Amino acid sequence: MRHLIQVVRKLNRMLVAQRKEMDSAKRREIVLEIQRYLSDKAYYVYLPMWPRYIAHPPYVKGFRHHDGYDLGRRLTFTWIDR
Repeated sequence: MRHLIQVVRKLNRMLVAQRKEMDSAKRREIVLEIQRYLSDKAYYVYLPMWPRYIAHPPYVKGFRHHDGYDLGRRLTFTWIDR
């Protein structure tokens, strides 16, 4: 937790510095430094997700694909017709 607090404090200082900077070239450099800093501190990189194909037997009715990770939303209007 202490590390996170230090990261946020440094980020806040950098953001304030870029807001105060009037020279556009210096401000751009500060923004690029902020981007490098944040990319270095990223704990998880979101990768693009490839298309998914979901197959089910014909007696499963009402199933529709929804973007997202939750299975509950997919099963809300799904039933088995046997």
